[in-house]
Formats: sequence, C-alpha cells, structure tokens
Amino acid sequence: MKVLVVFDTKYGATAEIANRIGDGIRLSGASVTTTHAKVSPPPDDFDGVVIGSAVYIGGWRRHAKKYLLTHANNLSQKKVWLFSSGPTGKGNPVELLKGWTFPQNLKLALNTIKPVETAVFHGAVFTEKLNFIDRWLAGKVKSPIGDYRDWEAIDAFATRIGTGGSL
Repeated sequence: MKVLVVFDTKYGATAEIANRIGDGIRLSGASVTTTHAKVSPPPDDFDGVVIGSAVYIGGWRRHAKKYLLTHANNLSQKKVWLFSSGPTGKGNPVELLKGWTFPQNLKLALNTIKPVETAVFHGAVFTEKLNFIDRWLAGKVKSPIGDYRDWEAIDAFATRIGTGGSL
C-alpha cells in the first residue's frame, strides 16, 4: 500500500505530528510519503491519503485547504483521513474547541471526500517561536503555552490507518 501524508504547519508542531503519523503507518508495512501541502504530489498514485493542518482562528492553514479543495474529486475515490492540530490546554480537544471538529468553510469538500476518519489533536505553542502578532494574540486569548500533543492518541490514529483493515 502507498500512503501520502500531507500537512500544513506554521511553527512546526503539526509537521512533527504528520511525521509521527507517517512513521506509525510505515510500521504496518505501507510505503509512506510525508510532505508539506504546498509541494505535495497529486493523490493519484496513492491508495490512501492523510491530510492535516494546524488550526488558527477556526480554520486550516492555506496550503492544506488549497490541497483539499484542489483534489477533492480525486480524493473522493480514495481512502482519506483528516486531522487538525490546534487546541492547547488539558482536556478533550474537541471540547476545548467548543465542539469544533472541522472548518465550516471546508464542509462541502468534506461531504465530497467522505473521509474514513476526522481527528482533532492537541497542539503546541512555544512563545519563543511565535512572531510578535501571534505572541500578542496568544496572550490576548490566554492560550495555554507549551506542548499539549497527545502522542498516544496520534499513534493510535496512525495504527488505525495502517492496520485493522482500514486500507
């Protein structure tokens, strides 16, 4: 099986999640290509596609969104898994996002693609990496600072993709 893992990130935390997912899928024996959405290949030559993005102000990053919209019809013929990385703090990430599971402006594409699974993972915010505006916004909304990524949940997602007959 050949799997493409496509991601968009701002400060690198989502790239680390995507790479971890790719590594987990590889454990099942699949061939995995992990790449940033702005340079990723079309999904044509892959059996499955995982697309993920960091979430900012309720939306996906621009390159992940563009990839999803550009390839929606082709992706509808593939097994697709989607993930979002964003909330920091303790607790269920969907509850922290007040029930948000996917960007509203991409729901039509979601309905076209009909993904196998859509996941929301905790993210990470490191003030030393933030630009001035993002540092100001993080303070304004009192965003918890630190690494809240749940590697066990991320590994379980990768395992579900790579094993269990889902591919």
